[in-house]
Amino acid sequence: PVKLDALGGTIIALAPEKLDKIAVSAKTSGHLGEPSIVSVDFRDAKGRLAKGLQPIRIDIIDPKGNIHEDSDWVCLESGTGTLSFTPALNDPVGEWRIKVSDLTAGRSAETTVSFKPTES
Repeated sequence: PVKLDALGGTIIALAPEKLDKIAVSAKTSGHLGEPSIVSVDFRDAKGRLAKGLQPIRIDIIDPKGNIHEDSDWVCLESGTGTLSFTPALNDPVGEWRIKVSDLTAGRSAETTVSFKPTES
């Protein structure tokens, strides 16, 4: 049984296999002002890409701990999805964290990207 609170919300999902592992990847380094792409894969317990649609949150966090404006909600389709973001020329240089959180199974993953000033 599922208990629902009055005016509350709960995500209920049925999947053919247990949703097991979420992975996030991006290039390891780049330059401010240049686009970067975050890729996410979500796999089931058998290692196959998860079927259906899965809502996830991608937070892009700069070296000062601020959440970048391009952070967003993404809906994975058949276990994959991407988000493109571009750090501004005046954003802080250094190691940025990319944190992915899945709303269906409660899984999460992180990676980092090191951004340098744009070369002239």
